[in-house]
Amino acid sequence: MRISPIVRTVLVLTLAPAPIFACKCVSPSPDAPQGRASWDATRRTDVVFEGKVESAEPKWKLINAQVGEVIPANIEEDEPAMQVTFEVLRNYSDVGQKHLKLTTGFGCGDCGFPFEVGEEYLVDADRDDSGVLSTSICSETARVEDSAEALAYLRGEPAIPQTVGTNPSRKKGQLCGHLVLDNGTRPTDGEVLRFREGNKSLIPSDEADPEADGSFCFTQIRSGKYFMLFNNGPQGSPSLFSIFPGVSKLSEAKAIEISEGQQISHLLFKVALQKTYTVSGKISDFSKRQRQAEPKVLLLNAGRLLFAQSYEQEVTSDGAFSFSQVLPGKYWAIVDVESDSDSNTKWSTRKVEVDVDGNVQDLSLELIPN
Repeated sequence: MRISPIVRTVLVLTLAPAPIFACKCVSPSPDAPQGRASWDATRRTDVVFEGKVESAEPKWKLINAQVGEVIPANIEEDEPAMQVTFEVLRNYSDVGQKHLKLTTGFGCGDCGFPFEVGEEYLVDADRDDSGVLSTSICSETARVEDSAEALAYLRGEPAIPQTVGTNPSRKKGQLCGHLVLDNGTRPTDGEVLRFREGNKSLIPSDEADPEADGSFCFTQIRSGKYFMLFNNGPQGSPSLFSIFPGVSKLSEAKAIEISEGQQISHLLFKVALQKTYTVSGKISDFSKRQRQAEPKVLLLNAGRLLFAQSYEQEVTSDGAFSFSQVLPGKYWAIVDVESDSDSNTKWSTRKVEVDVDGNVQDLSLELIPN
């Protein structure tokens, strides 16, 4: 997914042991328990339960802060996470609550587990020293429908062969289509992203690289409703952005419903050329001390598409900045400091909202020493 290099840095350096969309879990020791024995060990050390997801909300100061609120300027200091609330259906550890909350990553290189509201899971969670529960794709957590062998063991039922561990009745679907570009843009310069409707994660469920003729295809899709978008342009500066069937606002998008095993093909996705605008301004009271912090300015989509539509720009020696091709929309503007050259100083910035429906001038941002 083509996202701002600064946002990429946050997800990779602060959360992930591997590049974006390439999470790697630590291989278990050869002496570690295997099969049913591993679940017996898990029950003694972790919190294990069957649960239905009631809600899944992103938790990150950058997005949860109100406009005008002061937040850390080094966004690497605040780790983004999803907070997931479960109704406990069946408990396999010493936990008496009917409802539990846990955290997991966003799922973009940080090993976060992609929970979906309304679905049931067998959850294997760790508890830290402060009592907070967390899980990841590196744990034994899985959908209930894919956990037949583990559930048989945990429930004290007869063993089930591993080959029957995944429910064969839940067939995956396929969604294929064709980009219709009326502006001379090469389809291979962009990407198609698929988001599940109702899922509040900022990370897409999947991405597809279009072929030279504009064709694209998503496979192994679970039943549900999805919306798609096409994003084109260099990292940190998207110049073309369209949401199926060919609109620029998520509120106008058309969700595509996929039933179990359904094959959808020949879907036409129109991508029209959009006018772009300039956004310029200055960091107020810019001093030598601020300049030494090597700040950059970020424009981030003020909503679900934050990672898919974001811009970044370096500032000049006097704190000025200018974005030359910004697509229309509502954005959050902040100052980011990747690294503190002055180790004794921590920086904050103020979250500013910017409506881009024309050229924006004299935007004033703050970089505040703590």
